[in-house]
Amino acid sequence: MSTSESQVELGSSQESTSEQGHPLGNPEQVPNTNTNNDPEPMDQDVSNGVQSGNSHPVVLTSTPEPTDEDSEKSEFEPNDQQSFFDLLSSDETSPDEDESTNTKSQYQKKHVWSDNIRKENIIPLEYIGECGIKGLDKDRKYSALECFRLFVDDDLINLMVVETNKNARANFVRYGYHEGFLSGWLDVDFKEMTQFVGLIVFMTFKRLPETTSYWSTERLYFNSVACRVFTQTRFHRILTFWHFGTDGTDGPFAKINPVINRLNENFNKYKEPGGILYVVRSTVFLRNKYIFENQPIGVPKKGTKLLKVMDQDVYTYKLKILNRTGCRREETNRDITNLLESFLDKGRLVIFHNLWISVDLVDKLLKHKCHSIGMIRKNSRGTPKELQSMKIENGELCGFQNPQGVSVLKWQQGKGAPYFGITTCHSLETVPSNNKQSFRFSPPNCSSLPPSPTDEPAEIPKFLRDISLSERIFDGHEKFTINTSPLNEQVKWYQRLACDALANTATINALVLYKKLNKERIKMWDFRDKLFRELVDIKQLPNISSDEEIEEPDLED
Repeated sequence: MSTSESQVELGSSQESTSEQGHPLGNPEQVPNTNTNNDPEPMDQDVSNGVQSGNSHPVVLTSTPEPTDEDSEKSEFEPNDQQSFFDLLSSDETSPDEDESTNTKSQYQKKHVWSDNIRKENIIPLEYIGECGIKGLDKDRKYSALECFRLFVDDDLINLMVVETNKNARANFVRYGYHEGFLSGWLDVDFKEMTQFVGLIVFMTFKRLPETTSYWSTERLYFNSVACRVFTQTRFHRILTFWHFGTDGTDGPFAKINPVINRLNENFNKYKEPGGILYVVRSTVFLRNKYIFENQPIGVPKKGTKLLKVMDQDVYTYKLKILNRTGCRREETNRDITNLLESFLDKGRLVIFHNLWISVDLVDKLLKHKCHSIGMIRKNSRGTPKELQSMKIENGELCGFQNPQGVSVLKWQQGKGAPYFGITTCHSLETVPSNNKQSFRFSPPNCSSLPPSPTDEPAEIPKFLRDISLSERIFDGHEKFTINTSPLNEQVKWYQRLACDALANTATINALVLYKKLNKERIKMWDFRDKLFRELVDIKQLPNISSDEEIEEPDLED
């Protein structure tokens, strides 16, 4: 063997050995969190298989030139299933909604519809249970931090601490450096993680273009709040390696399920819902560009759809992340049934918002002693075909009913397309119109204007009145929820969902308990300000004011 051939084989064996010995494989694939081109010294973790000291020579490798695709940090990791984050249009009709010849006769035999809607066919249900706050002392006052820590408890904070340190030690290591250099990662502790959560809450109601603006010294963005809690480098390093572990499954949302499951357990500990529940579907976008920018045709928006179970106080009892196929009929029925599993068989009324439901789902909930109200597709499986061709005038309500008491209704408002709804507790009876609250109904993606109060009829159908009143609850939820944040552009998808669960859902629940326990009326912006100050626990913070504060809904009248 020649000398040149032996050198080639020796070089290839050294390269393979270095790739196998490094915890991340190829040193070029290590994420570089430093904005400068100069390397930053840091420690190597002995537990990850990299020994400290000068025993290993420094290997110099060439860094590939950045491309346009690498210019923006991706919100996904190599093991993420990106197809589950493509948002499907709600206007598209899934193949499951189209009736085939094999199932047409089956559904015709199962659902016998009649245009004579009678009140006698409706199954009477009465709520059985006690509603209100439970497990808390109602005789003393609670602070904003105490209400928030009921949900984001010590176990959840300790989980973030352990998994963040583990993730940083496994990834924040570069080959060729040892403990003699300046440390690049310091383990985060319980207090520091609590302050980190407080700063996330602060960034939701004091919004700036990007996270670096909170430490900017420019006159336009200058504020002396964030710099008193963290340095810019420390905050971004914790944000980069913020992690929650996995739930032990291979599902697409295994990285966020530990936080969601823990919050759902705490949400049900301190409040019992009443006889009316609201199921809301919301969307968490992964980047601000998916909200404001017009994407090219054929490029799906990236995000995740959530289902929430709320009451009239906008208190969330349970969260559930929908899969990419959640718009399909079978998937939707299964997800909603699992979501409402602990609230069934008690005579409740469930009102659905921004979610297409089916006759099968309503029939299944009725067997579990739950009435339902919601929107339905005009070509949904099991609905009477005569309802689609039926001509109605503006303001008219008509429909069909089956012997089980399920009614499919159709009504016309304005010059647009007619609307289709489903209910198990309404007939065509009318009630006197309330002059103090004008009647309006604005379904999702509705561009028609509501009728003016002068055109309001003296009597309106009870079904439309109940839907109109429920819109007030959904509008309040949308105004309380902050969908945009500078954190969107710099975090992974599971971190974005965690920010939404902590800064929105848990904070709104803490506000509801704070009002109930202290018998005090406080705005959401003032509550977030008070909560942030108690989380960071730093005295003499400057006054915080939001330029984007708007009038909040009053849900107590």
